Amino acid sequence: MQHLAGDSVQLSDQILQHQNQALKAEVELVKALLREKELLLAEKDKRNEDLKQALLLIESNLPTTQEPVEQPVVKKSWQFWKK
Repeated sequence: MQHLAGDSVQLSDQILQHQNQALKAEVELVKALLREKELLLAEKDKRNEDLKQALLLIESNLPTTQEPVEQPVVKKSWQFWKK
């Protein structure tokens, strides 16, 4: 009887070790995915910053629009009597 109990404990230990190894592998996979996601986010942030800089450069090179200057009314020579 004791022989069966020892085998049962040994089997439980093996199952626990296997589960432990599987969990460690899963944790490593999640860590790797997280690192990859952080790298992608950093690249996205850099691209966004580059786009902001490009837009600022484009805006700074645009001609400044001035207020429209109102042209004085020019009377025709034959309208000399009008004020």
